[in-house]
Amino acid sequence: MIGTAVLAGGKSLLRASPSFLRQLAGKDKKILEIAVNNAKGGSGSFASNLEAVSKATSQVIPGGKVSVIGNVNGATVFGSARSGVGIAEIGGKTMVVKKVGETFKVLGEFLGK
Repeated sequence: MIGTAVLAGGKSLLRASPSFLRQLAGKDKKILEIAVNNAKGGSGSFASNLEAVSKATSQVIPGGKVSVIGNVNGATVFGSARSGVGIAEIGGKTMVVKKVGETFKVLGEFLGK
């Protein structure tokens, strides 16, 4: 499914702390908190961020895995088919997105600078 990205409030939400986490709850929030902490020392590439999300997913949900859940602005979204929360590389940055209806809403940058 192809969606359209919408920046919440018209701008990136992430600053020194991952403010996108305030828009999440439960396992999605826990997974991304762990993934962000694990990815901070990495290369910052989308591949390393995806690996951090995948490892955090299996840590929080035994046997859990990250799946392709759609597309946004031509970018593949990897995440949870159940909740619609995932990450995608948009404009060279790893962005956290959430499916809202038939589109994806951009919640913020995975690793803000």
